[in-house]
Amino acid sequence: FRLLMPGSFWGQPKGKWTLHPQVHPWGRGYGGLYCTPDALGRVLSDLLKEKPTLVSLKGLDEVKASMAKGQLLGHDYFGKQGGGLGHQANVRLYPHLGLGTLWMANLTEVSAAPIDGVSDVLDAAAIKECEGKKP
Repeated sequence: FRLLMPGSFWGQPKGKWTLHPQVHPWGRGYGGLYCTPDALGRVLSDLLKEKPTLVSLKGLDEVKASMAKGQLLGHDYFGKQGGGLGHQANVRLYPHLGLGTLWMANLTEVSAAPIDGVSDVLDAAAIKECEGKKP
């Protein structure tokens, strides 16, 4: 893990143990999904359908309820960040645009601000392409 994480994530050693107190991998929103960007893109596309095939409509409501809500350029979205030591991802669904966005990176970040900042920049370009087009 020392190769994947910046030095600022490591605490002082205690005996044979090396601490990394700034990373708490068992928090409330933690789960696990390991897949390729293409596979996750297919899941997002399905979640944007009027009648998704991967989850029931009730399941879709539960997925949306578990995601953060936000707005960019006047468009509402549901989003979820994820990652761990050495990897990070952010997904957003813009239902009224029929747009789902996804980015993945090889980095470690514990603050939401830089991750959301990257998504805002990338999504703004995608939104401008979609505006005025039928979802």
